[in-house]
Amino acid sequence: MFTVSIWAQAQLEACESLKEKRSIVRSMLAEFRRIYKASAAEVGTQDQPHTMTLGLALVASDMVSAQRMGQMIEQALYMDTRFPTMDVKVQIHKQG
Repeated sequence: MFTVSIWAQAQLEACESLKEKRSIVRSMLAEFRRIYKASAAEVGTQDQPHTMTLGLALVASDMVSAQRMGQMIEQALYMDTRFPTMDVKVQIHKQG
């Protein structure tokens, strides 16, 4: 079994308030949960309206599946046009 952990941070230049930021973050997290069946949460910078920090995690039965899922999520994050600046880190860990 393999676990995939993803950390992502983006600049939200268009957000004027925390309420607006939370709306974007909530919809994005729901999308990752629905599409990729990943656990997802805002893991930092909650009090900064112009920065979003997300953590995602999922489990795969083999290394190929883990790499593929990590790459798919990483690509989805980088291709989201709402975030001109995105930093993503993907880690895969073998369990047991």
